[in-house]
Amino acid sequence: MKIIISIFLLLNFAFGAARSWEKIQERDGISVFKSDNPDSPLVGFKGDMVVEASAEKIFGILIDEEHVKEWVKDIKFSKLLENFGPFEGILHEEYHLPWPIKDRDFVFHAGVFRDKEGIVHVTVKSVDKPKVPTTSAIRGEIEGEYRITPLDKNKCRLEVEVLSDPKGAIPKWVVNLYQKSWPHETLLAIVGELSKPYAKEVKLPEMPPNTPVTQRR
Repeated sequence: MKIIISIFLLLNFAFGAARSWEKIQERDGISVFKSDNPDSPLVGFKGDMVVEASAEKIFGILIDEEHVKEWVKDIKFSKLLENFGPFEGILHEEYHLPWPIKDRDFVFHAGVFRDKEGIVHVTVKSVDKPKVPTTSAIRGEIEGEYRITPLDKNKCRLEVEVLSDPKGAIPKWVVNLYQKSWPHETLLAIVGELSKPYAKEVKLPEMPPNTPVTQRR
């Protein structure tokens, strides 16, 4: 996926900023947090770790559509429905769930931007999109974000956040139990890709204009 900064994302994506996080686990150098939702029994989850790799290499893994099945758990396919530029698009993804639960799919707006602090944001948020190819899966909703904060030439902080509603008849407590492990598993999976031949450094998005030179890498 080669996706540009979008006004839609800047104005409407405030998943992390508006939430209060409670630490619930620390394992394998990964801290996991939860955030209760006052409007729903569904819980948001976040993972946070320091990775001994460049921000450019982590970024390369996150936007490499060809190898997404190697680290995204249970994904069946990921298709780009619309491309709005080098860092923005609409995607359709489907995920396999264990029998007898029906598979789930998601249609979402995805975008990448780099803020004035040099942090790279890779964001996703469900959208209503007509004429999406139908499948036997149940359409869910998702919002989430990957954040890459460069710390040094070969070190960065990597964070992941997710709040997902798979819809259907799955009890919400089951959804929360399943998603609780997602940040830890996802961060470990990303780190596991770093040693693979396809993992290459990709140039980060440009920082906003008028950012002081001292904040640029």
